[in-house]
Amino acid sequence: MRKKICWILLIIIIFNLCSCGAEANDPSSSISEITVPEESIEIPVETPVTDDTVESTPEFPSTMPEYSAVPIKVMENVISVVSDGGFTMIIKSDGSLWSWGYNKYGQLGNGTTIDSSVPMKIMEDVKTIYSKNYSSFAIKNDGSLWLWGDDYYSSNIGEEGMRSILFPEKVMDDVKKVCVGQYHVLVVKTDDSLWAWGNNYFGQIGNGSFSDGHLIIEPIKVMENVADIRAYGKCSAALKNDGTLWAWGYHFEFQLGDTINTGCNRPKKLMDNVESFDLNASHLASVTKEGNLWVWGWLYKVQYAEDIKLFGPYKCAPLMVAEEVKNVSLNWDLILFFKDDNSLWILGEIEDHLSGINEEKYSGFIYEPVKIMEEVRVIDMSFFKRNNHYGVIKTDNSLWTWGTNTYGQLGNGTTEDNYVPQNVANNVTFIKVTSYNIYVLKVDGSLWAWGSNRLKQLGVG
Repeated sequence: MRKKICWILLIIIIFNLCSCGAEANDPSSSISEITVPEESIEIPVETPVTDDTVESTPEFPSTMPEYSAVPIKVMENVISVVSDGGFTMIIKSDGSLWSWGYNKYGQLGNGTTIDSSVPMKIMEDVKTIYSKNYSSFAIKNDGSLWLWGDDYYSSNIGEEGMRSILFPEKVMDDVKKVCVGQYHVLVVKTDDSLWAWGNNYFGQIGNGSFSDGHLIIEPIKVMENVADIRAYGKCSAALKNDGTLWAWGYHFEFQLGDTINTGCNRPKKLMDNVESFDLNASHLASVTKEGNLWVWGWLYKVQYAEDIKLFGPYKCAPLMVAEEVKNVSLNWDLILFFKDDNSLWILGEIEDHLSGINEEKYSGFIYEPVKIMEEVRVIDMSFFKRNNHYGVIKTDNSLWTWGTNTYGQLGNGTTEDNYVPQNVANNVTFIKVTSYNIYVLKVDGSLWAWGSNRLKQLGVG
């Protein structure tokens, strides 16, 4: 009986083995048997140093391009963007700060010096962001100021000398605005007091001294009742609540309104009744409450014959150049300004620039203001000399660009320079123009970018 049972079991085993072999030789049978749950499939991707992921998949090609001549959608729910030197930072509607791009000095704030081609979440509860010279700044909702990246300024958070800060470090509290020059920082606190630190070789800190060979690493209180600030190169300027305009620091170009070719180490009052102003390396411009535009400094750009006779190429006293003006923006040797009727005007020296005036490349002087276009709400431009391009948002939220186009930064689908404004996008509320890129925010909160991607600044993976 026992032998009979063993034979029966042996026959059953042999029969099963033969059946399995037949199924193994049948491809369709093999496929039907192999099932993998969908959730178990893992696709390797580069992810941020956080559990959070980008809410919207960027729209980009499967291979990372060197540039894009057409707008690329980067992400959703963005309310603010800054970009400088090949890296970009944004604030999302939930107050989170994200960054990507070039990261040699740790300016992305993600703990490394490795470039990133995808947006990475850095911190929460951010209200304002600012970047300059491979340094990054953030003001949080509680008023605290944070710094990371290239810390040439050194403030009160480290030893004197250049170093890289890989993660955000807190600098001070109760801050509402920050502005950065070449190697110095200006801060307006919530009580409207102005503070400064960093390089002071030309008196740009404004504390009454010149610091030769070392930095001021502790924030110094400079003045009270400050409404607005600018820092550019080695110069500083401030608009006070009473409408007075003040400036200090390097003034080889005589931006400070006197003939002494040295630095000024204390704030000097320049004008009363000022509504707005702008500062760059060669000149200063202000718009008064009456709408008059005044300029002083390097004035080859507005060299009326009588002024050349009196002052030469430098203008030590302000010169009024236009009326009915509501805002001004400076770019190297160019002055661009808006009039009350929302028209955009240009004045100054065009040196291998594309002025937007006509269909030809123009180089030379524009001695009197020339109108470029109507119904303009916002303008931004690159500050990279000999590679200028411009972006304008009109009152209907249409975006217009013109200028140099080496990497497709005009967003018109080509890499050919364009001499007149061209409509390239609509429903745009904000624009940021850099040396080789343009970033825009649309009405729906989406962020779009185009131009060079050599430093991974498009954020397209």
